[in-house]
Amino acid sequence: MLQNLDYDFIVVLSEEFLNRTLDNMFEESVISHVIEGKYALELPKALEGFGVIDYKIIFTEPFSINALRDDEILLGFGSDLQLMFTILVMKINLEGVIKCTPVYNYVKNQLELKIKTFELSKIKVLESVDLPNILIVKINEIVAAIIESGLNRIDIPIAPIIGSLALPEMPKGNAYLLPVRFGRIEIIDDKTILLGFNIIRQENRTKTRLEKLELKNDIAISFSESCINKVVDFWWTYTTHLKSILIKDRIKVENVEELVNYLSNYSIDLLPKILTLGFVEFNWNLLDVWLDYEGKIVFTKPLINITNEGINIEALTVVDITGFLRVDLEMAVEFDTSGAVPDFLTPWEDDRIVGKSRRIFEVFRYRATDKRVELVSSDSSIKIDNEKRIILQTNKFDINVGLNWRLPRRIVKNLEKRIEKQILISFPNIPISPSLIRHQIEDSSLLLDLEVNDIIKSEDDITVHANVDYRRSNYK
Repeated sequence: MLQNLDYDFIVVLSEEFLNRTLDNMFEESVISHVIEGKYALELPKALEGFGVIDYKIIFTEPFSINALRDDEILLGFGSDLQLMFTILVMKINLEGVIKCTPVYNYVKNQLELKIKTFELSKIKVLESVDLPNILIVKINEIVAAIIESGLNRIDIPIAPIIGSLALPEMPKGNAYLLPVRFGRIEIIDDKTILLGFNIIRQENRTKTRLEKLELKNDIAISFSESCINKVVDFWWTYTTHLKSILIKDRIKVENVEELVNYLSNYSIDLLPKILTLGFVEFNWNLLDVWLDYEGKIVFTKPLINITNEGINIEALTVVDITGFLRVDLEMAVEFDTSGAVPDFLTPWEDDRIVGKSRRIFEVFRYRATDKRVELVSSDSSIKIDNEKRIILQTNKFDINVGLNWRLPRRIVKNLEKRIEKQILISFPNIPISPSLIRHQIEDSSLLLDLEVNDIIKSEDDITVHANVDYRRSNYK
C-alpha cells in the first residue's frame, strides 16, 4: 500500500530493468548457479542407510520477475536437482515461484531480495531409480525441504542503487561519505518499485513525496530541494575545494590624458613649486600609468532554490582589495633664475637643468575591506560527472561589486569585471547528489553506464530519467 511519506530523494525502478539485472547477474555468476549440501531425513531404523541425502541444485536459467504485488516480488525459476542416496542418484527437473521481500543492503547500497517461501509448480523425474516406497511417498516433501534449504543460502541482488557515497574534492575516510539513510521500499504497481532515502543533516526544506512517478526509462531519481541543500551543506563543510582565493594583477591605463585631467586637482608638480618659492621647476614626461591591485576573495556556502523556471544559486563573497595607481615618469629638475617672476614675463631662457631621472611613483592608494558581494545566478547547467553524480555548474552570476574609488569609471568598471570573472572561474561545480548507480558490480566483470535521457525541473525537485547500459570489462 503506497504511503504518503516525504523523503529527500526517491528512486524508481522498472520491472524490465530488474529482470535485465537478474539476467546479467546470472550470466556473471554473481547469483550462484549451483548449490550443494546435505539433507538429513527422519526415517525408520531399517532405512538408516538412506538417512542423509547429498544434493546439488543447478539453476538452469536466470531468475525472472513474474509479478510485483503488495509487499512482495514473485520470482520464477528453473533448476535441475540431483539427489544422491548412498550409491543411488536421482535427477529431477524443477520449476517454481519464489516469494520474496525486497530489502535494502546498507553495506553495499543495493536492492536485494529476501526469500520468504516458494512453490513448486512442476516436478519431473528424469531417471527412474529403485527406491523404497516410503521415500517415493515423501519425495515431494523432500524436494521442497531441500530447495528451501538451498535457497536460504543465496543472496539475490537486483539493483545497485547508489554507486558511491563519496563526493568530489573531499578528504579520504568514511567520515566524509555522504550520510544517507534508507527509508522505505514500496511496490507501487505491477511494473514499478520505489525506494525512499533521507540524508542526515539539519537542513529541512521541501522534500519529495513518495508517490508514483511517470517512469520513462529504466530508472528515475527525484531529488528534493531539501536533499540538494543537505548535500551542499555536507560537502561545503568538508570539501578541500578552496573557499578563498588571492588575486593580483595590473590594469594598464590607455587614455593617460583622461586620467591626468581627472586627477588635475592633485597636480604632482605643485608641491615642489611651493617648497622652492618658484626657484625650482619640475618638468616631467609621463611614460606610463597603470593600476596594480591585489586582494582576497572569500566564498560562503551556496544556497540552492528550485523554481518552475529553473535552479537559482545564491551565495556571498567577502572581498578585500587594494589598488595602487602608479606612474612611470621621466623627470627633469630645473632652476628658474627669475624666481617667482612668471616665465611669460621673461623672454629669455632662464631655466637651468640641475637633475634628470626616471622614477615610478605611487600616486594614490585605494582600499575596500570586508566588502560583501552577493552572488545570484539563475543560469546554471546540470551535468553528470564521471562518477555518475549530478553536478550543478554555474554559467553566469549577477554581481554588483560596487567599488567607489576616485578613478575614472572606465578603470573601476574594468577592475570590477575582472573580479567578477575571477569569482565565476573560482566558484566550484556543486555536487547535488551521490553517485546514482554503481559503476562495477562486485566480483564480476560487469560494468554499468548511466545514459541520462531527460532532466526535469519542477517547483520542488529535480528528476533524472535514465537507462542503464550493461557491458563487460576484459577481466574480473
